[in-house]
Amino acid sequence: MNKVKRPISVWVISIFYTLSFGFSLISVLLTLTGIIPINQAQQNYYASLGVVDYITTIIITILGLSATITLFMLRRIAVTLFGMMLCIDIVLTVIQIFGTNYLAAIGGPGFVGTIISYIILFFIFIYSKNLAKKHILT
Repeated sequence: MNKVKRPISVWVISIFYTLSFGFSLISVLLTLTGIIPINQAQQNYYASLGVVDYITTIIITILGLSATITLFMLRRIAVTLFGMMLCIDIVLTVIQIFGTNYLAAIGGPGFVGTIISYIILFFIFIYSKNLAKKHILT
C-alpha cells in the first residue's frame, strides 16, 4: 500500500479548526449559562433564536468537525463537507442578518471576523479541492 505523507497544512488546518470548535463551544456555553455577561442587543438576539436556529448551528458544527476529521484522514469527502459548510453558513448568516438583530449583537468587529472566517474557509475548500486533484485525498 502506497502511503501519502500528510501535508503540514493539513495538520495546521486540523489543529486550527479543532481549537476553534472547542473555543466556540466553551464561549457559547459560558454565554448561555450567564458566566460571560452580554449586552442588551446580544440578549435580544439570543431570545430571538428558535429551535431551527439551534439545529442549523448543530448541523454546521457537525459538518465542520466532519470536514476537519476527513481532511486529516486525507479523504476526498472533505471537499464536499467544507463546501457544504461554507454555503450553508453563509446562507444562514444572511438569513440572520435580515431576520434578527444579528449585526447589532455582534457589532462591526464581529462582522469583520465573520467575513474573515468565510474567506479562510473558502481557501481551505480550494486547498482541499487541489489536494483531491493531486490524488492526495482518496
